Amino acid sequence: NITETANSGAFFGGWTERIYNGGSYQDVGVTFVQSNFNEQISSDLELTAHFGNAGYTITILEPEGLGGIYPEPGVYNLSTGTAFILNASVVAPWIFKQWEDGVGNLITTDLTIPVTVNADQTFKAFFELPNYDLTLAKTGLGNGVITPAAGVHQYTAGTEVTLTAAPASDSVFTGWSGDLPIGADATGRSLATTMDQNRAITATFVPADYTLTIQLSGTTNPVDIIPAPGQYGYLAGDVVQITALPANGSAAAFDYWSGSVTTSDYTTTVRSEEHTSEL
Repeated sequence: NITETANSGAFFGGWTERIYNGGSYQDVGVTFVQSNFNEQISSDLELTAHFGNAGYTITILEPEGLGGIYPEPGVYNLSTGTAFILNASVVAPWIFKQWEDGVGNLITTDLTIPVTVNADQTFKAFFELPNYDLTLAKTGLGNGVITPAAGVHQYTAGTEVTLTAAPASDSVFTGWSGDLPIGADATGRSLATTMDQNRAITATFVPADYTLTIQLSGTTNPVDIIPAPGQYGYLAGDVVQITALPANGSAAAFDYWSGSVTTSDYTTTVRSEEHTSEL
C-alpha cells in the first residue's frame, strides 16, 4: 500500500507500472489515478508516480443505482495531460445505462470512458434495473377471467406479481402453464411469480361437467359459508368440502344442509355427480 502526496502547487499524474517478464520490464499500459496504490505483488515491479506543475479537477460522483466504478467516487486533482480509463462494472440484475456530466448531459452509453485531463470535468454513472415482459393468455373451451388481463405487461426486475384465475360458473380452471416459477403450484387459482425474466403464462379453462349451487335460507344474520353462496363448475369425480358456520358474534345457528345432500353436520362433502346443495 503506497500513497502519493503532491507538493504545494503540484498535481498528481497517476501511477504507472511495469512488470518484469521474460528478462525485461513490460509496460502494463494502465494509469491508476487514486492516491493509494494497493496491489498484491506477485513479480518484480517497477512503479512510477507522475507529477506535473499544472492540472485540473476531475470529480467522479456517486453512481445512481447499484454498480461499481473505477476510479472510486471522489475529487481528483490531476496534472494536465494525464490519461486514464474510467470504468463501470455491473452487479446483476442491474444493468449499466450511461455516463453523464455534472449537469446531466449524456457522455456515452459505453461502460468505459478514456479520459484525458485538459479541463475540469465531472462524471456520474447511472445503473438501472431491466424490465421484463409478462405475457398472459387464456386457452380452452371454458370461460373465465384472469388478473392481470390477457396481454403483455411490463415489470421492473424483481417485481412480485400475483396472477389469479376466476372461472365462470359453467367452467373449471384446470391450471397454469408456461414459464412458471420453480416449485409453483400450477393448479392453484392464485400464482405468485417474481419477474426475474421474460415470462409467458397461460391459464386454461374447460367446460364444467356439473354445477354446484349453494344457497342460504332461514336467516339474514351473518354466516360464513365456504364456498360462498353461488354457482360453481366442477369436473366429474371432483369432491368438494362445504362448510357453514355462523359468523363471529352472529345470532345465526347452523341447522342442516338440504338438497343433493341432507345432513346436520356443518361440514360435509359433495361429489360432483350431484347437482345442487342448498342450505
